[in-house]
Amino acid sequence: MYNRTAAKQAKINLACMAITFGISVVSGLIAGFIASRLPHPQRLFDDSVHFHEVEFGDDTSKYNTGHAEAGHAEAGEVELKQH
Repeated sequence: MYNRTAAKQAKINLACMAITFGISVVSGLIAGFIASRLPHPQRLFDDSVHFHEVEFGDDTSKYNTGHAEAGHAEAGEVELKQH
């Protein structure tokens, strides 16, 4: 179709990648600028609906059972309740 060498095609591909990168950077800067001008919520998220037994600042290491072998609780670990 086109009579291009591999080197010429590589240069075209790199130019297209650079253009795409430039457009993405400029678009990100514009979107970030617009987002920074919008009002910020006082509270970003509220997990209290999903976490009933844990309060902010609690020591959650006692709930970390992911590293224990299946069915074997290590000392200090507690079993999690399934809801």
